[in-house]
Amino acid sequence: TYNESISRMLDVFEKVNRDIPFNGLHWFFDHAETVSQANIDRIKALGGGIAVQHRMAFQGEYFAERYGIEATRHTPPVVKMLETGVPVGLGTDATRVASYNPWTALY
Repeated sequence: TYNESISRMLDVFEKVNRDIPFNGLHWFFDHAETVSQANIDRIKALGGGIAVQHRMAFQGEYFAERYGIEATRHTPPVVKMLETGVPVGLGTDATRVASYNPWTALY
């Protein structure tokens, strides 16, 4: 899953950070709609951010088929991201996969 990929990438980021600290760098994970709280905490510890798109507004039924209805209640975990203090960005992917209308993403 994407969350497992984030976890593996964070393993590498943490190793690199030990030798070459990320202090002051602005970086983020994009399309992180299914990020876990454990990985949100790890991203926070490294000073990173998270960006999510509004795919649930356009492709929620496919997500539910793949991951189950229960998973749809927890994605994207924007409130948890904000409560943790991680910078959060919202995107639309412009017209590539969905509307460029920012109000849909905010909804």
